[in-house]
Amino acid sequence: MIQGETIALIGVFINTFLGFSKYILGYISGSLSLKADAFHSFLDILISLLIFVGLKITQRKSKHFPFGLHKIENLLSLFIGVVMILAGIEIIKEAISSPSILKGEKVPFTSAVILTLAVLNSLWSSYKIKVGKEIQSPSITSDGYHSRIESLTLFLISLGLLGNDMMSYLPIDKLLAVLISLSIFKVSLTIMWDAVKVLLDGTVDQAIYHNVQAILATHAMVDSVRELLIRQSGKYLYIEAVILLKCNNIDLATKIKNELQNMLRNKVDNIERITIDYVKSGKTVLAIMADNVDGEISRNLANAPFIFLLTELSGKNMEVIPNPIIELKKQKGIKLVNFLKEHDVDTVVTRGDMKNKGILALLQNAGIKYVSLSCENIHQFLYTYGSQTDR
Repeated sequence: MIQGETIALIGVFINTFLGFSKYILGYISGSLSLKADAFHSFLDILISLLIFVGLKITQRKSKHFPFGLHKIENLLSLFIGVVMILAGIEIIKEAISSPSILKGEKVPFTSAVILTLAVLNSLWSSYKIKVGKEIQSPSITSDGYHSRIESLTLFLISLGLLGNDMMSYLPIDKLLAVLISLSIFKVSLTIMWDAVKVLLDGTVDQAIYHNVQAILATHAMVDSVRELLIRQSGKYLYIEAVILLKCNNIDLATKIKNELQNMLRNKVDNIERITIDYVKSGKTVLAIMADNVDGEISRNLANAPFIFLLTELSGKNMEVIPNPIIELKKQKGIKLVNFLKEHDVDTVVTRGDMKNKGILALLQNAGIKYVSLSCENIHQFLYTYGSQTDR
């Protein structure tokens, strides 16, 4: 049994105990507000049972509900909010219409017991809120805030009993009842609004949104996050993203997509489904390794004297750069790959097969496609490159 279900069942027993305790104390002291609050506790028993059933149902899969039944928890939160508002209205009605017939000799004992119950219930409510947030259960969290309001109610009822006993000419208990109801309305509306946002696929918490966006953007091969949609169902997240990649290699793009999905699942809790679509960069930068400035394509990679950089296959935007790492003795492959990355190169070209597997691995990890051709010079390459590498 998961922790949320356990808390729901414990809540049934605690609310039963509170309900009977308040009713008995209300009967002993003659406090109508305590009797009314006792019926409120009995209603809480129903809420706890509904939460338990809801947590059970959300774990089930059904072909009729392909996205799961997780939103039942949010429906329950909405129901809890409605119940809390109705309870607040009943408290106000009770305060306005019911006369005070307190039994003065019983008030100190009743107040002391009620105050003790308020402290114990406050500790229980704090624990429910803590666990509800940890397991990201909206119904448990809502019920925790509900219990916290009930603790405040008990505390104020205790003070109201003592105040009425000492200053019977003032309607202290009725004023406190109105204040309690106003606080109930405020919390209830917040709970209901959060539930409605999830049920209508509203925006998730901005912290979650920015966290997911930051994780996607930190990958070295992601140029930008074009679109990000996050839908919440209960505590579960459904993520849809469109990213712009810095490469045109389909195999590498698929690998990057899988890496991003693993990163998100490791760093973000309760992801039910991730859909990532990618757009290949519209800009292609080619690096052609050459033996001379005339454009004779080299059989070498790190040791080629010149690098031709092209952004168009027509050759209109072409830059010739001396190879800056050709004189280095160590780490030539790493330095070359870093140089190519600085110039946003996504494809590098040589003549004939290149045997250095180490450099090939570095290129692949950097998302740079390697193309080996039989062309002798750059003019032949510009004529044949598209048909041989567009795959």
